[in-house]
Amino acid sequence: MIMPENITKPIRVIDLRLCLLCNTCEKSCAGRHCFQRNVRNGVRIGHFILPYACKQCDEPQCIKSCKKGAVKRDDASGVLYLDKNVCVGCGLCAKKCPFNSISIVEAGSKGDSEKPAKYANRCDLCRGYQKKGCFTNCPSGALKLLPFNMVYLSLPSLYKKKLAALFLIGCWLAENNEEYTENNMMQANAV
Repeated sequence: MIMPENITKPIRVIDLRLCLLCNTCEKSCAGRHCFQRNVRNGVRIGHFILPYACKQCDEPQCIKSCKKGAVKRDDASGVLYLDKNVCVGCGLCAKKCPFNSISIVEAGSKGDSEKPAKYANRCDLCRGYQKKGCFTNCPSGALKLLPFNMVYLSLPSLYKKKLAALFLIGCWLAENNEEYTENNMMQANAV
């Protein structure tokens, strides 16, 4: 079994000791992508918030659930992203995401259809851009990508259990084959 203190995978956190509650991270994300992909809300663990944004899972349920193959992994960077030309907006990826990191949005029309096109809206860490909008525009440096073990080791014991319960479930790490269930999330929120 993999030990939390050995996990170096980067995770997105908001350090509440630095956050100004200015929502600049959300506004810069919406300005760049037309829809907000980064949210300041999330699960609070100690002085950190883990935002409801894509966790870039090693074995993502969104890829497994997408019947059209619209959710893909970039070969060069390893980042998960959505191919809007393939997405039909069915919402299966959003339903299967254990972290509530995907939403379905309406955006204009697709092809000759008068009906608005639906797409899965998900963070792709600003794939195709030189800088990540939300991180770059955070005026206080509160929004960070930090190694999991650095966050884990900085927390008191009670919060370590909650962090481990949230992220050592389901698809986030390939080494753990446990299937995600609502019970896991309820257990993590109860800690």
